[in-house]
Amino acid sequence: MSQPFEELEAQPFEILEVQTRQNSRFKTRGTQWDVRLNPPPEKSLPDPVAHFVDSMNNLFDRVLEDVGEADMVGITIHNEVNQRDKPIYCSFRRKDQLS
Repeated sequence: MSQPFEELEAQPFEILEVQTRQNSRFKTRGTQWDVRLNPPPEKSLPDPVAHFVDSMNNLFDRVLEDVGEADMVGITIHNEVNQRDKPIYCSFRRKDQLS
């Protein structure tokens, strides 16, 4: 059985783990995605910033596809290789406020 064309292309990120937690006190559910951004393909040699932006846009599209418009979303980006780098945070906000 052949795969669709989109699945044959290299993904800009790799999903390492997805964890879902329930908080009965606040009647909420949280989902944490651990992903690793893949390096740009060697044959294309794109601008690193453009590759990062495209990878993040693809990641947002994938992660937010099943999230309700009024659900809260928070994001943390950190460098796994260099632990001295400070994480980048995007505070919790509604999905419809993310662009």
